[in-house]
Amino acid sequence: MGEGAPVSPIARAVLLCLLLVTLSGLPAAAQPGVGDTEIVLGSTSFAGPLAFTGEQITKFGLDLYFRVVNEAGGIHGRKVRTVSYAADSDMPQAAVAN
Repeated sequence: MGEGAPVSPIARAVLLCLLLVTLSGLPAAAQPGVGDTEIVLGSTSFAGPLAFTGEQITKFGLDLYFRVVNEAGGIHGRKVRTVSYAADSDMPQAAVAN
């Protein structure tokens, strides 16, 4: 019986990476950000070198915008709620822990 064409190590590595990327989304699916009554959006970068930028953009920009959206009835009747996490932008593990 004939064997199939040999799979190169590069092809195996690409397939492994695609599998890992596909499976990495599964934990995120466990906590939906859109419910029947609200939409939850999260953000980080409130510590470390990006703290000022993150605070200015998120706390003062997005929160103000979503306050106006919520006062107008939300998005398809759902209120938008923002959740902020403090994570040192120099330490990727801090973001993963949040």
